[in-house]
Amino acid sequence: MLIPAYDAAPPIAAPFRFFLSMPLFGVLFGLALLLVDPVMLQTRWNWPVLALTHLLTLGLLAQPMLGALVQMLPVVAGVSLPRPLWLARWSHGLLTAGSLSLVAGFWLMQPLGLQAAAVMLPLALLPFALLAVRGLLRSSTGDATTRMMLLALLALLLTVLLGLLLLGHLGWGRGLDALRLTNLHGLWGGMGWVLGLVVGIAFTVVPMFQMTPRYPAQLEKTALAAWSLLLLALSAALWFLPESAAPVTVMLLLPGSAGFAAVTLWLQRQSRRASDVTLRFWMLAMLSLGVAAVLPLAAPWWPRAGLLAGALFLFGFAVSVVNGMLYKIVPFLVWLHLQRINQRRFAIPNMKQILAETAQRRQLWLHAAALLLLLQALAWPTRPGCVLAGVAVIAAQLWLGWNLLGAARLYRTTAARIRSAPPA
Repeated sequence: MLIPAYDAAPPIAAPFRFFLSMPLFGVLFGLALLLVDPVMLQTRWNWPVLALTHLLTLGLLAQPMLGALVQMLPVVAGVSLPRPLWLARWSHGLLTAGSLSLVAGFWLMQPLGLQAAAVMLPLALLPFALLAVRGLLRSSTGDATTRMMLLALLALLLTVLLGLLLLGHLGWGRGLDALRLTNLHGLWGGMGWVLGLVVGIAFTVVPMFQMTPRYPAQLEKTALAAWSLLLLALSAALWFLPESAAPVTVMLLLPGSAGFAAVTLWLQRQSRRASDVTLRFWMLAMLSLGVAAVLPLAAPWWPRAGLLAGALFLFGFAVSVVNGMLYKIVPFLVWLHLQRINQRRFAIPNMKQILAETAQRRQLWLHAAALLLLLQALAWPTRPGCVLAGVAVIAAQLWLGWNLLGAARLYRTTAARIRSAPPA
């Protein structure tokens, strides 16, 4: 099992700025659900749906995922990012501004917002991804987590480039095959970047934090090659086959994603921390991933199945994993950085005191309710359904934000007390 090098951790402000942004975008996502016309939720191609989708992918996912990588790359993979605090400020600022600009452009159907996003988002994501890829290629660590991180970052690079082409089409009217490019953008963003990173992180954090057996050695050994070949094969199929074959082609992802969900749930059933809140978030995520994998099979009889599968994947699977991981990462980082400056002079809070488990559990139930109401609103779009889903999402994200801010305030006040005390 990989041994984390915690001494290599960057300053706590580097990942925290990303983590604290997630609930802000979550509240915006809930407000958008309150305001959206239910008629617009009939298909993923309507502009308000594109705005909602990118609030999820760039706000609730990319922000905390980049924050986690800022923390994990030096600790887990031995990759030293140059000037991590400066890099975090640069990427976070441009990612936030670019995401808001992109969402506003979609929501208001204004090309100017898309054009501004086409400048800011590559500047936010490409330098970070390129530096991380270079570091991983030079790293001597060859475990399954590091290999899948590399695949995920390469997928992020391709996702950004495909997104740029699409913004050229939407923002400047460039003549491109938008349908095929969108399918590829979704494939590499969802299956390559999001799922690839979660799979890689799972190989380390599920056994370590959730006290489960390790993933099967053969799965860890072959995951990178198998998933890379599948993504390349599906990309070729989506580009060269007729557009009508796209839903059938994407169904080929079912064995891989559903298989990963099933194996993870099987391991979690053997956990020695059955009541752990993070474990519960991950179990909700794996159930959502499994259903999202098989739901497209119903698309020939129920056209809305694809839209629901997307919501299950992004909000049910990915947001649940990220939400649960924050409840492990944030208290641990607060404790770790307080230990660094404390030098055993004072008693500092333990992780359960930093972020109370009761508060975590209540937010888990709010998040699960928000997921169910969101699925209901997408399956049968009505004004009351959208309002209920929006209110539930806002409540869950405000609770998450309150929990994270509480941990940040505790760190700031305790660190100030330690620094103001006379030397031992």
